[in-house]
Amino acid sequence: HTVPSYSSSPLPAPYPTTRSNHQDQSSQGAIRALSLAMATTLATDEPETNVPETLDYLQPIIIFVLGGPGVGKGTQCQRLQAEYGFVHLSAGELLRQEQSRMDSPHGALIREFIREGKIVPREVTIALLKAAIASYPPRTVFLIDGFPRELDQAWAFERTVAHSSFVLS
Repeated sequence: HTVPSYSSSPLPAPYPTTRSNHQDQSSQGAIRALSLAMATTLATDEPETNVPETLDYLQPIIIFVLGGPGVGKGTQCQRLQAEYGFVHLSAGELLRQEQSRMDSPHGALIREFIREGKIVPREVTIALLKAAIASYPPRTVFLIDGFPRELDQAWAFERTVAHSSFVLS
């Protein structure tokens, strides 16, 4: 596999927080581009002939959805989920759920980092994403919203969970 290129750290770059008609048209274009990319990726149920014996063709299909607060990541994920049946995983929502669980081994740590406005350690966020992904069948398409926020998070995710197939920003 080749490692996708990411912009400079930290991710994402600043984005405007207001929407315009131009942005709505851009998001529709992004959805069309994603549709084409995914149609090509999912065009066959047969594994590629050059796939190594590690069963890479059973890996989940990961789409990172990046952007600043309030730019519509969640809205776009909801649209793609409704249109194509993709699974939407919000890193922020997973962290909020985990911190509210009484038996969580990470709850106090997550609360402390969020209270201080710091990024939760990547190992915690990746563990939550990995557990959520593992609960679905192979080849499921995941829209991961709000992660990675820094380049080292992207690399760690790809080393320990799965390679990303697409970045939507």
